[in-house]
Amino acid sequence: MPDGPFDVMRPQLEAAARAGDADAAFRIGMVLAYCLDYTPTAHNRLTGMIAEAIATMGSSITIDGRPLSDARNIDLTLFIQEQARRHCSDTDSVRANPPDMDAFHFVRLAAVRGHPGAMALYPDLAFREFASLNALIDNADEVEQRRNQARDLLATAVRMGEPDALLASSRAYGSDGWLPPDPERALAFWLAYAQTPAFQEIPETLATERLAKLEDATTLAQRARAAEQAAQILHSFQGR
Repeated sequence: MPDGPFDVMRPQLEAAARAGDADAAFRIGMVLAYCLDYTPTAHNRLTGMIAEAIATMGSSITIDGRPLSDARNIDLTLFIQEQARRHCSDTDSVRANPPDMDAFHFVRLAAVRGHPGAMALYPDLAFREFASLNALIDNADEVEQRRNQARDLLATAVRMGEPDALLASSRAYGSDGWLPPDPERALAFWLAYAQTPAFQEIPETLATERLAKLEDATTLAQRARAAEQAAQILHSFQGR
């Protein structure tokens, strides 16, 4: 697909996605996943808003148990906004008139058509509609099917050399992931991801905190094995 502003390209993208084009489906899916609630905010205005919130509310608001003024929270807020700005510029038409199908529909289409980025994003969207425990129980068969597909797609994306699949795999095996917790594998995939260019986009404060949490969940022997696994993952990953 030719590149261009999303709002300009949208008719062509939707037509191509309906015809089964994986790149077009992935681009639409990304926009729907991240941009429906996006509000464009200039960087200097955002930093001003953060400063105002800290001055007004002090430590009464926390994120992950940390006061709003914590450097990690500020870095996280700015990082999320920058990622949103990257994905969501020129997407006003989607917020005004979203397509009938949701983000998961387009990302799943792209994933089964072989798009590695969509394979990595699939787990983030596959379980969104089952927001409660009752919903998970009532749709147990569908949830299990999606879990199995997500696991297979992630493994394929890793073999294809998709950096985001390493990050998604680390999260999947984490204590709050959607696969049975495996601290050693979660650390191994994180260590492998840390060796990719994509890792450099993550603020250092957040990366350091994530590594510390993963290491705290493992023994010394597990950390050594995780380092060996990371090297093995990267060997096949970089050989692509």
